Amino acid sequence: MCEQKRYRESLNQTVKLVTQTVADEFVKQQGADPNKFEIITDDKILHTNMLLQDDIIDELAEIIYNHVWIFLVNKSDTVFITSDSPFVKKANISHPFRSFSGLKSPGIEIAFPISPKYCLSIVEKKFIKILEHFDGKLMHASYENVIHYNSLQVINSYRFLYSVNNNFEMGKEILRDEPSLADPKRVRIEKRI
Repeated sequence: MCEQKRYRESLNQTVKLVTQTVADEFVKQQGADPNKFEIITDDKILHTNMLLQDDIIDELAEIIYNHVWIFLVNKSDTVFITSDSPFVKKANISHPFRSFSGLKSPGIEIAFPISPKYCLSIVEKKFIKILEHFDGKLMHASYENVIHYNSLQVINSYRFLYSVNNNFEMGKEILRDEPSLADPKRVRIEKRI
């Protein structure tokens, strides 16, 4: 439920940001003040339209199917945690003007903790060629890997974290450094221009 709400909010923020940026440029060209206008979108209508488009679902499935699927095995004493938004995306490429966080983006990684000892990592294969031979296989996760994937869960959670041993110290530490992450209504899409 929270995953869908977070997705709708991200989709709504993306559509609003793009639409507002285009509208601001148009208003400026007309000689008016763009600060006097605001675009209003309905996130439920946007989400419903996405769900009703089979071709989009088929395309997304094919994109993910063609990535490298690695099952990380946690041998450390620290467990994988999860959240109310367990599928997290990490862009492994950064650019000042372009986002590389789409499912088809070079270097994108999708992580999903399956249990305290296993995490599925789905990685775009062209960017990290060395991982291709791990496709469909098990790979040992170091303590640092576990901390990395747990931090992604904290940063991308909507409201809740889940841990088999109730250890949330890392989450508390991250929230001390970035208190805005505790706000479920925080802005999740950044304007890069």
